[in-house]
Amino acid sequence: MLLSIAELSDLTDEITNRLPSILSKLNRTGGLEEWLAMGGMSDLVQGDKDLNSYPNGKIVVIGGTDIKEKVFLGVAKELGLSKDRFEFCLDYKKIQKYEFNKLQYNPNY
Repeated sequence: MLLSIAELSDLTDEITNRLPSILSKLNRTGGLEEWLAMGGMSDLVQGDKDLNSYPNGKIVVIGGTDIKEKVFLGVAKELGLSKDRFEFCLDYKKIQKYEFNKLQYNPNY
């Protein structure tokens, strides 16, 4: 199938519009590197493979949401993350009083 210039332009526009959600999904599902490799773009993620992470660091979830903590913790369990690593601030009033400065330059978070 050979597209006309107009059809190719429309396709390019549509792909461009959808690309952020496609990349996000691929990243979440572990398929991003393979997808980039298929397109000859592996060099785009050639970051530091020895990046230091904090496997016991706290994960802070902040934001007003209808999703309950137990739902977040269920997802965390599926990912193999301990519930003890999480700190939640899901209520608008609590967010206003949250000590955000404790996060800055703190490798525990």
